[in-house]
Amino acid sequence: MRPAKPSSFDRKPETWEILLTGGDADRAQQAIEEIARALAKPPVAWIPEFDAEPFRIARGVSLGSGAPSLALFYAYYDKSLPAGGAWVGQVTRYLDYTAAGLEVAVLDSGFMYGICGVLWALH
Repeated sequence: MRPAKPSSFDRKPETWEILLTGGDADRAQQAIEEIARALAKPPVAWIPEFDAEPFRIARGVSLGSGAPSLALFYAYYDKSLPAGGAWVGQVTRYLDYTAAGLEVAVLDSGFMYGICGVLWALH
């Protein structure tokens, strides 16, 4: 016998568990904030302009090295903040880049550098 295929109704609500407190939490929060600020302007090798060669644009659209991974980072980071909403613009920016890049990029079916990873990140 096989286990029953889980349905979308079987999902448990998301829960967040606080892992760090006090000074450790403050230092971690500061480090993540610095990473978020640094990633706001990634190198052009990561997120190329759309006049670049198609293989470069495909890299910028992939989960392994491009905009979907940055959108995912900012989405979770923003969700972890008490107020939230501070980084939603970055999420939107990278999702827009991904959508536009999919129009010109040719991706295989792979996860990290293919369409499967992009779709997983978008989901």
